[in-house]
Amino acid sequence: MFIRRILITMVSAGWLLPLWLSAHSMFDYLGMEVVPHLHGKEPMINSFPFLGFSQQSFTVAFIWLAAAVFFWAWRLAESGKTKSHAAE
Repeated sequence: MFIRRILITMVSAGWLLPLWLSAHSMFDYLGMEVVPHLHGKEPMINSFPFLGFSQQSFTVAFIWLAAAVFFWAWRLAESGKTKSHAAE
């Protein structure tokens, strides 16, 4: 029962991790690449694809969020069926 609760929690709230990674990656890009350009300095040389990673993490987060919403909608619809049948 405990493992089931952990899995349900991960399905429900796990999308926050890739969303955080996306935002963190975007802010790192801004701090390392954009801000130095604005101040007339050379940005740090970095080969990490910040924007691509940020976009992919954002996509994963919102697909995960959609799956979590679908999961809970399905679960609530199923619990409504059993209660309505019990009332009859």
